[in-house]
Amino acid sequence: MTSLLNRLEEGDYKSLGQVPEVVQEVYTDNSLLPLLVEGLLHKNPKVAFRSAIALDKIGREKPILLSTSKKEILAAANVIDDKNVIWHLSLVMSYLPLTDDEIAEALNLITGWLTDKKPAIFAKVNCMQAIATICKPHEELVSEAIAIIEEEMLKGKAAINARGRMLLKELKKPV
Repeated sequence: MTSLLNRLEEGDYKSLGQVPEVVQEVYTDNSLLPLLVEGLLHKNPKVAFRSAIALDKIGREKPILLSTSKKEILAAANVIDDKNVIWHLSLVMSYLPLTDDEIAEALNLITGWLTDKKPAIFAKVNCMQAIATICKPHEELVSEAIAIIEEEMLKGKAAINARGRMLLKELKKPV
């Protein structure tokens, strides 16, 4: 089964490599999903990055599959600091069915990534998206999400401001 992670090592770092094939394989055999979660912590950054990409794709298309590995995903998120993994992991966390305590944990992690100086703009934009997605269904959290996004927008980065305007518009709509 480690061959699944080995296949994520193949190809140039900036390409998807075999991510689409690995995702299809996980759809066929859901028992492979924990290997992708393990891959988030792989010593090879390419494998960790591509594991995050695969989990993001799975979460977008079939979020219920991620629920069986929710605790492991949150545990991995607590130790990851690679900006490329964060880029996708923040969105993965927003697809999970979270309890109130897990929401607090996820928001704390994602907000930390957002305000950290290390993550690149693309990772920060996804962090803002994840915060909005997690908070939107919880009326008591919407004002917190708005404040976080507005604070990040004050830093003046074009991509952050563009996504921020879109997210604020969504968050201010009635549920």
